[in-house]
Order: sequence, then C-alpha cells, then structure tokens
Amino acid sequence: MNLGDPKMDKYEVGSEKYKETSPVQERRSVHFILYTFPFLLACLLFAPTLNFPLMYDTLLHTQLADGQTILSVFRPNELFGFYRPLVFLPIVVFQNLLGRYPVFLFHLINVVTHGLNAALVARLIWRISENKWQSLAAGLLFATFPFAYQALAIYGNNPYLTATFFILLGLNVSAQRRGWLPLIFLLGVLVHETAVLLVPFVLLLNVLTERTDGRSLYQTALASLKTHTPLLMTCAVYLAIYPFLPRGGGPQLDFGGNALGPKLLLFLQTAAWPFVLALAQLFSGRSAILLGFALLGGWVVYKRWRAPSATLILGVAWFLLASILIGATLPTYYIQDGARLLYPGGVGVALIWAALIYQKDQSGFQNLTGLISILCVLGIILAGGWFNRRMINLYSMGSQPLNVLNDVVTDTEPDAVMLVNMPQWVAWPDQVFPAGTEFAPVLGSHLFAVELVRANTGQTPEIIVLDVPE
Repeated sequence: MNLGDPKMDKYEVGSEKYKETSPVQERRSVHFILYTFPFLLACLLFAPTLNFPLMYDTLLHTQLADGQTILSVFRPNELFGFYRPLVFLPIVVFQNLLGRYPVFLFHLINVVTHGLNAALVARLIWRISENKWQSLAAGLLFATFPFAYQALAIYGNNPYLTATFFILLGLNVSAQRRGWLPLIFLLGVLVHETAVLLVPFVLLLNVLTERTDGRSLYQTALASLKTHTPLLMTCAVYLAIYPFLPRGGGPQLDFGGNALGPKLLLFLQTAAWPFVLALAQLFSGRSAILLGFALLGGWVVYKRWRAPSATLILGVAWFLLASILIGATLPTYYIQDGARLLYPGGVGVALIWAALIYQKDQSGFQNLTGLISILCVLGIILAGGWFNRRMINLYSMGSQPLNVLNDVVTDTEPDAVMLVNMPQWVAWPDQVFPAGTEFAPVLGSHLFAVELVRANTGQTPEIIVLDVPE
C-alpha cells in the first residue's frame, strides 16, 4: 500500500478495508511522524504555562474540593451547578497524597492532554483517509488552534481538554473496541457535559466508514444504531438522570444578555479564522467575518460536490454540533469571554481545513499543488502558534505579581497579607480578531483572595484586600 497516495477512499468503499487497518500493520515511521509531531508541537507551544500559578476558575475548583474525599466527590455538590466529579478527583487525590496542590503538575496535565488530543486527531484522520498528509495537517492544525490558549493557561479549564480527549479516544477505538464506548462515554460526561457529543460522532463515523455501494444511507444508519445500542442506552440513562441530581445554580452575572447575533459572528469567525485574520487587516470586523466565512463556505460546497470526503463531512458536523450545544445552553457574554468554550469545536475546524487543503489522493512535494498545500498548512500553523503565544504572554504578564506574592509568602510566612488594587495588573491589549473578548482578566476580587494565596502557597495568612483610587 502506498501510504501517501491511497487507492481508495474509505467513505466510498466501506468497512472491510477500514476494519482491516490496524496499528500493527502500519509503518512505525509513519506512526512516529503522524502522532508524535502534533503532540510535540502542542507541548512546546504551551510549555510556558508550566510556570503559571493557580488562578481564575482553578480557585473555584480548589475551594469546592477542599475537605472532600475520593468518595465524596462523586456525590452531587449543591454549591456547584454541574455534576462533574472527575473535575475534582485529581485535586483531592493530590491534596491527600502531597498535602498541597502541585501547581506545576496541574499545568503539565493540561499541556499533555492537549498534546494527546492533537495526536488523536491525526490518528483519527489516518484511520478514515489513510492520507498521511491530511492526517498530519489535521493534527498540527489542532495543536495550534488559536482559541486553545485559555483552556491551557488555566487548570480550572481542564474539563474542556479532558472531555475532548474522551470524545477522540472513543472515536479512535470505535471500530475495534466498541465495547469500551459506554465506559469512555461515562468518563467523559463525568468530566464535562460536552462529552455527550461522542454519541452522534460515533454514529456518523460509523455511517461514513460502513456505507457500501450496495447499502442505502438509511440501511447503514439503521445498522449503526443497532451496532451501538449499549452506547445509546448509556447516554439515555445519563440524560434521564442528570436533571434530577441536586445541583446548585451557581452565581451568574448578566453582562450583556443573550443576543444571537454576537454568538453567530463568534462561531463564524472560529470556523473561518485564517481568512478572518487576513481580511481583518482590510475590512471592518463584521465584514471580515462574513466575507471570510463566505469564502470558507464556498470552498466547502465546491469540495463536497467535486470530491466527497469523510474527513470534511465529519469536520463540518463536529463544528456545527459543538457550536449548537454551546450556543443553545450558554448566554452570549459568557461565550464571548470564554475562548475555552471553543476548544471542543476546534477539532472540527482542524478537520475542515485539513480536508480542504489536502485531497484524498494528494501527496506532499511531488507537484506544485502539494507544495502549495504544505505552504498553506505551514502558514496557518504559524499564525495559530503566534496568536496562542501572544495570549500566553499576556497571561504571564498578568500573573507576575502573583508569583512575587507567592515567593514572599513562602519565604517569610507572614501572619497577614495586604493586596492593594488586586483585580487587574495588566492593561487590556488590542483585539486581533474582530469578535469576542480575547483576554479575560487573570485575577479579580471576586476570585477568592484567600484561596488565591492558600492554593498557591499552602499557607493561610490573614488576607486584607484594599482598593485605593488612582
């Protein structure tokens, strides 16, 4: 088999070839490149976050986990608006084992999880298309997805990383290890509710890979439902039980209502971000987004009509379902300030662009088209990497005073600490993308000043917060 120039497309042929493909049969050198390169790029890109303190949403999680045991975290918490016990489990385990919170280890978990996700994206596309260039492109594009920075900078946003990990893991094992899918689903939804997307994605992937010329779409879909009955039953039980769990509502501040327009612009910008980033230099914000998405939409329609691709279909469906789930359940202001919410849908964006740039039978440097494709992927990777590093540097600037505070408290063990004008120590940067708020405040008086010191230093001096007018 020519790994770079496959003879058949899985979407057209069906399942026999799909089932026969196994990691044992594939070349180890191809594996190393396809899976290791995206993993390493993701880890290197976000390595600076390893020096970050615990901040922002992490402090909410450490406060809720305080005094909990490994068993009690699985009981619904009325102070928390969701049932996500596996979010608190690592915090409780490390606190019980070490007597403190291992700040470096928490951030390392974030970085490694993102790296694994990038590798799993590449593996998934390899199993669908057997095109090593499309697979590698998808993994690298997700590794540098520009709106991943918030999920990586703050350990409290780890649920978005981990839920995406379980979705990708389930899809990667769905052909040979479908018996594991109910367990993977449960682990995913016990981290974050977005893991419910595993169910429609598994069904869609099964239809794309199992359909043959002799079976209609209806027959294939019906067979897919029967094949994954255990997963569907597990999902049904979870959805039936979840509304009745005793969960708190949690404080929700309304900073801008729930208008549909800003949400839609943000999602369109996310899908077409390479076009939007370039067009924003020439057009106003709304015009850049609409024109960028129009270019992307036209390209998708043309590609779908000319060369049907399982990767493209899965990518479009992934992005649409992830965006609908977020947009239908969260208010506009929350989405605009929460780049972390875009992380799960980023997989779909990476798949779309990889499928558009690389056709099913396209290779690397063999012709001008291949060279142009490589340059396109490289340009998008550099743009995404630059933006992520820019945002990580801003978070680093915002947390520098906290690092000084941690050093002072650790070295001197004071009886009291006074924090003057704590809420914000870094100026708001200029926007790069037209829609959304790119830099959310790192610290704030509403983010538990006492917990800020306790979680990072392990000490509990008296905390005095003082606001002095400028």
